[in-house]
Amino acid sequence: MNYEVTYQLRSLTETGGVQDPRWTIALTYRHVESTDWEPIYFDLDLSTVPPGLWDARILVTDLRAEQTVEAGETFRVLW
Repeated sequence: MNYEVTYQLRSLTETGGVQDPRWTIALTYRHVESTDWEPIYFDLDLSTVPPGLWDARILVTDLRAEQTVEAGETFRVLW
């Protein structure tokens, strides 16, 4: 199983609009092994992220099939 996982962030306006359409890559991880699965634990340090609304998304790419799936969520940093 060969895959790549990318975690990304971008800031939003207070009404939920996109301030900057570019995603900031927070972390990319590439897995090249013979196992079908692997637990991945990830903490994102938000202490330097300004307060406000943010989009987060995770992209998982199957490197052999060259297919990507994504999931995302909006969250608020309070302080």
